Amino acid sequence: MKFEAVSNLVAGESNGVIKVLRAGKLITIENGSKSESALEAGTTVTGVYAGATPNKFDETRNDYNLRSEDGTLIILAQTASLANQLSKVLVGELLQITYNGKKNITRKNGAKAAMHDFVVARAVDAE
Repeated sequence: MKFEAVSNLVAGESNGVIKVLRAGKLITIENGSKSESALEAGTTVTGVYAGATPNKFDETRNDYNLRSEDGTLIILAQTASLANQLSKVLVGELLQITYNGKKNITRKNGAKAAMHDFVVARAVDAE
């Protein structure tokens, strides 16, 4: 399967596993137990985009949901990078999302900041 960048159902049956990518961490919840690790640059998740839902702790922010082929629910917390790219895809599209780590930026007011950088790619038919 080929993927093309999205920059510049839906969901299948659940297998009971949830993966959450939030604040630089990868949290996995399976059979009632939770494990947590650092979200490493290069981490890639692939699944069918199931849309956005309000974050249960802050309804002004969204969580973005994917369902992987094995039924895992993947929840990605909103970042500016994700919000911009996912606004260009449709529910039901097969996506590959790669975390590139933190990227240093300069804001319009000149302030320096670090932001979580993601690349969203959609599946395209191989010809």
